[in-house]
Amino acid sequence: MTGILLEPTFAQNKWNRNLVWALSHILRGGMITIPVMYLRAALRGLCSVLYLNEPKLIVDATWAIAYIADDMGGGTQIDAVLETPLLLPRLMELLDDKDTMRAALRALGNLVAGGDNQTQQVLDAGLLSNMVCCNKKVSNYQFE
Repeated sequence: MTGILLEPTFAQNKWNRNLVWALSHILRGGMITIPVMYLRAALRGLCSVLYLNEPKLIVDATWAIAYIADDMGGGTQIDAVLETPLLLPRLMELLDDKDTMRAALRALGNLVAGGDNQTQQVLDAGLLSNMVCCNKKVSNYQFE
């Protein structure tokens, strides 16, 4: 399933949204712990989706990442997210978009809820300055 996300033709696939949605629900939690090697594969694929020009796919992929970052496994899932190249900077960028802001904020919140080193890594990546910008852009935005 995760290999399909990395296929060059994924963006043109008419079932791509279903795949990302299904993956996000598999990762949503309440299930047995998924081995980290599968999470890493999923994260590589989901990260590539975050760079497509498909807003609905990006939202679903960001929620899937937020679910992975909701770590019940002693920090290994958070580490997997933080170790995925280009993922943390992209989550910061997604704070600027009203459609992806909530999912990105949940993912980043779950990351900073980890250990001290994990929290520091997210702060060092610029979370606070991005949060200030995010706050200014949505002063009239109503959250559900």
